[in-house]
Amino acid sequence: MSKTVVITTYFNPCGYATRRHNYDLFVEGMRRSGVPCITVECAFGDAPFELHPSLDVIQIRSTTLLWQKERLLNLAASWLPPSCRFVCWFDCDILFDNSNWLADLEQVLTVHKVAQVWESCLRLEQGNVVGEKPNIAHSFAAMMRRKPSLLNAGRYDAHGHTGYGWAMRRELFDEVGLYETAVSGSADHFMAHAIFGDYNFCITNALKRDERQIAHLKAWGERFHARVQGSLGVVPGQIRHLWHGDAVDRRYFLRMHDITDLGFDPWTDLQIAPGAPLEWAPGMSKTGLKEYFADYFASRREDGTPITTRLDGIAGQIYDLTAQRKSYLSSTVAALLPAISADVLRNLQSTVAPFVSTSVVEAFHTHRRFLGVFAGRGYNSTLQLLQTRLAAHLDQVKYGDLRRIDNELSELAARKNELDAQILKARDLESLMAQAARREISVPPSAAAAIADIARVGRTGMSTGSSFQRGSANHHSGDAAARGGAASASYSDDSDLWLYYLTDLPLSFRTLVISSIEDHRIEEAEARQAAIDAAAATSAVESASWNPDTVSSAEASQICTPDSASADLTSGTVDSIATDDRHGLFS
Repeated sequence: MSKTVVITTYFNPCGYATRRHNYDLFVEGMRRSGVPCITVECAFGDAPFELHPSLDVIQIRSTTLLWQKERLLNLAASWLPPSCRFVCWFDCDILFDNSNWLADLEQVLTVHKVAQVWESCLRLEQGNVVGEKPNIAHSFAAMMRRKPSLLNAGRYDAHGHTGYGWAMRRELFDEVGLYETAVSGSADHFMAHAIFGDYNFCITNALKRDERQIAHLKAWGERFHARVQGSLGVVPGQIRHLWHGDAVDRRYFLRMHDITDLGFDPWTDLQIAPGAPLEWAPGMSKTGLKEYFADYFASRREDGTPITTRLDGIAGQIYDLTAQRKSYLSSTVAALLPAISADVLRNLQSTVAPFVSTSVVEAFHTHRRFLGVFAGRGYNSTLQLLQTRLAAHLDQVKYGDLRRIDNELSELAARKNELDAQILKARDLESLMAQAARREISVPPSAAAAIADIARVGRTGMSTGSSFQRGSANHHSGDAAARGGAASASYSDDSDLWLYYLTDLPLSFRTLVISSIEDHRIEEAEARQAAIDAAAATSAVESASWNPDTVSSAEASQICTPDSASADLTSGTVDSIATDDRHGLFS
């Protein structure tokens, strides 16, 4: 009897042909490996089961359309034979290039309690072919082995992919099981962080800092971590991931935000009965949440879609993600500015003088040439630079997922460009057909019909993909008015100066100042004043520049002071800066 058993799940509420085809390829691969494979199939409502009944296919029916994967895997525990020592759970759309993966896995699990069963993954394109530029992902376990500090990199693409295939010791699976209430997916991602007891950026961001969901995850994760204690291994070799629709249609990150916005609460919204799949709790009345999943499974488009529909979908996702980016930046800036003003600005005047020249101090006062930032710049270019530098600063301090959002937007834009290029090629077919007719070149009727259909897509696809709008015309005119209002808003000089201090100083200079603040903080106010007086004695000009009593009222109004930090810095400025999108940087 085999020491290792593979379990997988199959549910196909939309009847995608690609999903069934991939499942058959996966099962055949398991048979060639000589490993027992148990499938838990779930059918929804009165839909028929798709798989043939057999000893290794468990068929379960549910009335609730949810992401049931981990719940179904946990239900398979009672079907594991006594001889099973190691439990694998795989997505049913992967193939192993390492023919010795089973022996390698069993060796890894004699040392580690949990293992990811692949190092790298080749993600195939439609038709299960390798793309012109191979799409390679690296596993979470492989990245943790190479550089454990990437766990808290704050970037999913940096810490490695957490999906496709895992394994653990049987006793651990029986005792703790898998986290089963991630009803929009991503339980693998949650589990990967729980291996190390980590609930920082990735988790809080995925769940939008929702305390109820995070607490529910921790209730399982802390038990899991207590048993695992970071004991994670990786099985060498590459797997191939079979195509089942474009990744952009699965909305991996946004769907978790979606259900949070719809009020999902794992403590109260679900019913988990022994031996049964997940169901909505009796009396659960969140209609939007229920309808969301029906729309979500249909929107995955796992069999592919017409090119014009795909362009519309990508344009819609760009629109939604751009709106999320604007909202995210607005809330982040609002939260970030007051916190930093207390730590940095209140120490600025007592620490900056020893490290800058007289000309720089004068530039700071006049608000014109502060470290060259304002030289020859008008309002528009100044605002554009401010937005760019502020966004860069947010990434530096790892305060949010701006980089992740921008990466997703870049991927969507690249995909849209690819589809536009396909449409341009399709449009060329019309001229080719016309040339063939002029030259009396015979084209078979069936081929001519197919070419005409492709050409029709080419004629209509470009405008469809490039002019997507969501909402009413009034909605968009309102956005334009809001942008105009932000553009014409006046900014407090104090706010501008402080923001530029935060975002526009060269990194080396900013590091020097902050290091001085931390290392040489003066405990008593008298000592701090003495240091300022000593600096003034060295340079009379510098002293004049820094003493508000010796400058005009107009110049003094442009100086950042501790009082202005608490009173004026965020008054009206945060919303204006964060939502002004005339340069396309915040929206």
